[in-house]
Amino acid sequence: MTFRSDALASAAFRLALRGLAVFPLAPGAKVPPAGSHGHLEASSDPDVTRARWTKTPNANLGIVTGRINGLWALDCDPRHGGDKALAELECAHETLPPTVETSTPRGGRHLYWRWPVDGLEIRNSASRIGPGLDVRGEGGFITAPPSVLADGRRYRWVRNDARGFAEAPAWLLALALPPPPVPRPHPKPLNGDVSAYVGAAAAAELSELERTGEGCRNDALNRVSFALAGFVKGGALPEDWARGQLEARAVAIGLSVVEARRTIDSAFKAAQPRELPP
Repeated sequence: MTFRSDALASAAFRLALRGLAVFPLAPGAKVPPAGSHGHLEASSDPDVTRARWTKTPNANLGIVTGRINGLWALDCDPRHGGDKALAELECAHETLPPTVETSTPRGGRHLYWRWPVDGLEIRNSASRIGPGLDVRGEGGFITAPPSVLADGRRYRWVRNDARGFAEAPAWLLALALPPPPVPRPHPKPLNGDVSAYVGAAAAAELSELERTGEGCRNDALNRVSFALAGFVKGGALPEDWARGQLEARAVAIGLSVVEARRTIDSAFKAAQPRELPP
């Protein structure tokens, strides 16, 4: 059967009429067109939607996930073990209830779920809840039927009801929510065995790190870590104190604990003992 490009315009218009914010994707692809702002330009206005697909009738169709549309999606990709991972989760908990569902061109599934009403925020993640299981939440989007890829394979509705988003079971919702933040470390005070010179130099380096702006935080952490590691390897500064101070300040300027520890470890491995004045 020949695919009609006006089916895309019709589908986009119908979804907008139902109050869902949609936006065009590049023809034959599942990404926004070059030069566009993607999901940030999504609209539920039927007139806006009609105009967009009149201009590009073969544009694929994106649906925004998150609060704006009251939905989030679970993307199950069997190419990366998503079908097996989901079956194992259902076996360990319970079978998922029926909900809006699409099949993807590569044999996967998109399961649409109602956005939680208790203030919880679901964010985008890739394979965090299981291999081949991605979550599309706040700030994300999902490619919707009848979008078609360049090779002719299509997204299709398995179960379609814009008002039929089921509430995700508690166990799935718990997995989809972001993990709790790692507690920030509480560095110990510097003891009296450290010389005034080393203490002042370390304090100056740490103060400079605290003033670092976004975009160069990791580079600054690497440089300051390297400097303090030199004192540590020269026997002038306790290693646990130095690492604790570096980690605390790295987290305070916006780096994750995991990222901070990776950078600090790398700097400590590369550093050489620092020569001190007599």
